[in-house]
Amino acid sequence: MQKIWADGGYAGSCVVRVKKATGIDLEIVRKTDSMSGETWIKGDEATPQAEGFKVLKWRWLIERTFGWLGRYRRLSKD
Repeated sequence: MQKIWADGGYAGSCVVRVKKATGIDLEIVRKTDSMSGETWIKGDEATPQAEGFKVLKWRWLIERTFGWLGRYRRLSKD
């Protein structure tokens, strides 16, 4: 494994700790505008100008993982 995509909650010192401990690059996937949800960009990239609906490139990977982690959460609450 060479790269891990992560949610913005893992930004900051976590990126450095993961690189130091494992040698794996941790890339934080960010949205350009939290309200519109049009695109995701790296922290150092310029904001692209898109019109209409645009699929978020890596969002599905992160959302799928959160879905797996919380799969049986609702069953434990009922």
